[in-house]
Amino acid sequence: MKRILLFAVAAMFTASLAFAQDVGVTSLLPTGPTLKKGVPTRLQFYITNLGSTAISQGTQIAVNFSVEGTAGTVSNIPAPSTLDPGDSLLISLTALRSFDNSPLGPIQFCAWTQFSGDIDINNDTTCTTYQLITYKRDVGVSAITVPPENSTIDMGVPTQFSFTLNNYSDSVIEEGITIPIQVRVGSGSPLNLTYTLENDLAANSDRTISTGGLTINAPHGNIEICISTNWGTNVDDFTGNDQDCNDYDFNTSIVENNFNGAVTVQPNPFHNQTQITYSLNTSSEVVLKVYDMNGKEITTLVNEKQPAGLHAADFNATGLEKGIYIYRLQAGEMAKTGKLVLE
Repeated sequence: MKRILLFAVAAMFTASLAFAQDVGVTSLLPTGPTLKKGVPTRLQFYITNLGSTAISQGTQIAVNFSVEGTAGTVSNIPAPSTLDPGDSLLISLTALRSFDNSPLGPIQFCAWTQFSGDIDINNDTTCTTYQLITYKRDVGVSAITVPPENSTIDMGVPTQFSFTLNNYSDSVIEEGITIPIQVRVGSGSPLNLTYTLENDLAANSDRTISTGGLTINAPHGNIEICISTNWGTNVDDFTGNDQDCNDYDFNTSIVENNFNGAVTVQPNPFHNQTQITYSLNTSSEVVLKVYDMNGKEITTLVNEKQPAGLHAADFNATGLEKGIYIYRLQAGEMAKTGKLVLE
């Protein structure tokens, strides 16, 4: 009778030792039910000390995983610190996975501890099935910053617009991607432009970009200008035709022949220097500026009150690139623009 009792106690003690060190996989990340095809994702899992004794710092914990039924390579992860009963350790797979070549539908991800021999640690396995889905990368315009809202835009003068381009997606938009941009003035027909990313646009980030000089045509007075992305409905990977609109005071006096005097440019075309001559019927505050075709101011030639009569201003283009430039002459409430051709 005593021998039988001793055997039972010994058996219970042996069973207790067998499960004293029990490390298994308890949960997987991401926890959501879906993965987005083409979006880089890092698969992770937690291993947990399910036993009754601590796992010492430095203990090699062998782990493995499989994705779509294909197992990876066993990795020996040293416990970074003592892993007490109930404590967990997050394990991250080294490579991001985007499942570019995988069919849409269910994908199973499994992870487990993998021990053999005399080590008394269970090989617990946890699996999660995700649904691989398609997605849209969401890129839109959130704010027009230049020109400032309610400022004046002069007809005939190239105007450069700057605006914020937002990547609302959880994935990067790669360098070289061409983004369609649409500029709409009032209810008129839109102007379609493109912008090519010079470097990656990180996930959930934004960037300020600028158009070239745009010549706007509209009636005199208040106008609304809207800028948006314009992906349309036939673009597989992108969406997000978000727009921003600003109100501007549009000045058409420069083309309404209200300038009270003639303007001549000699020579034009020119090589290094030319002269702009104009006549004032009355004494006026005069501002004469030169712009490039992007609307960037190059120089101010005149900024003073001048008497009635004939006046001249020299424009020295030394150091400038060949091309077309725009002069704008403002005399009181009247203005006029014209082209300067540098050869």
